[in-house]
Amino acid sequence: MHIAPGYDVDHPASLTAVVINYQTPDLLETAVRSFHRAYPTVPLLVIDNGSQDDSRARIEALGQELGPVLTPLLLEENIYHGPAMHRA
Repeated sequence: MHIAPGYDVDHPASLTAVVINYQTPDLLETAVRSFHRAYPTVPLLVIDNGSQDDSRARIEALGQELGPVLTPLLLEENIYHGPAMHRA
């Protein structure tokens, strides 16, 4: 496991990272795995903006794999990036 330099797993920062996705499941999976490798205890909120591809299934699979550190928010329609960030 490669943890980011200066990151203390025993004393993580008090924050939640947010990723907005819309029909980019490969990029999403790469980003989530990369972030989790570097910051394994930082909570990650993954918002899907109403994707019609397999993004939702991939988010659910990542949630099963990573456990409670990943929280999915699956929106029914694309509300676009800014409003999705506001939801976070």
